Amino acid sequence: MEKQLTEAVLAAIKNVIKTMLQQEATHTEPYVKKKPIAFGEVSSYIYLVDEHNKYSVAVSFPHDVIRLIARKMLPPNTVLTGEVIKDLTQEMANMFAGGAKSSLEDAGIKLQMSLPRLIAGKNHIIKHVSETGILMIPLMCDFGPFFVEICKAQQKQNEVKAAG
Repeated sequence: MEKQLTEAVLAAIKNVIKTMLQQEATHTEPYVKKKPIAFGEVSSYIYLVDEHNKYSVAVSFPHDVIRLIARKMLPPNTVLTGEVIKDLTQEMANMFAGGAKSSLEDAGIKLQMSLPRLIAGKNHIIKHVSETGILMIPLMCDFGPFFVEICKAQQKQNEVKAAG
C-alpha cells in the first residue's frame, strides 16, 4: 500500500500543478528523512486511515514558492496575507491527498481522510503518524522546490475499531 499511496500522491500533485499552475512538477528520488525538521516554512498535513494502518501526507513550501503559487492561483488583486498563504497551503495539501484518496478508492482501497492541519515557521516539525520512516519526496515546479512527506504507522486494535 505504501508504494500505491506514494504513486497516487505523486500523480495527484502532478495533476494539480498542471491544472492549477499550467506547469509540470518533477521529483527526484524519494529517501527516508534523517531529521524531523520540515524543509519549507509553511506546511500542511493530512491523515489517511485504512483498516490496518494510518498514514500522514504532508506538503511543505518555502515561503517564496507558496507566494508565487498564490499569485498564479488567486485573483490578481488578492492581498497575500499570512492567513491567505496558510489557507492556500492547506488547500494544496487537501487537493494532493484528496486526489490520491480518490485514485486509491478507484482501485478498491478505502480510506478515511482528516481535515488538513497547518504548521508554519522556520525549522518546524510536522506531526507525522510515526517519528521514523518518513519518506521525503523533493519536487520542483517553475516557481521552485517544494517537499512532500509520507509516513505510515500500524494502527492499534482499538484504533481500528474507532476508524470503522
